[in-house]
Amino acid sequence: MPEQLKAKSKFVLPHKRETLEEQIDKNKEALALLKQWIEEEPSSEEVRDREQYWQTVKEIIDGERSSGFKLYHQQ
Repeated sequence: MPEQLKAKSKFVLPHKRETLEEQIDKNKEALALLKQWIEEEPSSEEVRDREQYWQTVKEIIDGERSSGFKLYHQQ
């Protein structure tokens, strides 16, 4: 564990009544999975699918916003 976290681990997370170290321990499996996903090299097809999916998400978001308040509108 990094020194910064060791120093803070003695503090209790008020909303959980757990130490920071206990919470980090609970999250280890999820963090390992996220790290694995980050390190994976997606295929070109998967990259294309992700880009298409993101474009669809942006269109949906902008479709719900009033004119003049679009987040992703291309000018």
